Amino acid sequence: MKLGLVLTLLLATAVLLTAAAGDAKVTYISHDKVEKGGTIFTAPDLIVMQVSRTGPGEVEVHDKETDTFHVLDGSATLVTGGTIYPSYPPSL
Repeated sequence: MKLGLVLTLLLATAVLLTAAAGDAKVTYISHDKVEKGGTIFTAPDLIVMQVSRTGPGEVEVHDKETDTFHVLDGSATLVTGGTIYPSYPPSL
């Protein structure tokens, strides 16, 4: 009985995983393109960018974006919240 239940669960898991991966697609991006920076990949619901900073940045506001930070050397201070004054964005 237990063996039958385990086999049924394994089969159901395999079917669900196969169905979930049916539309999955892998995109290879070369090291040179990532190292160069800028927009690396664009899809209808996704944009991947690589930006390097060596000092303080400007204030950023994102309604539909997520930033992921990787500090590779030294340290960083991430400030969230606060108030953006009417003068933003700064005039050039």
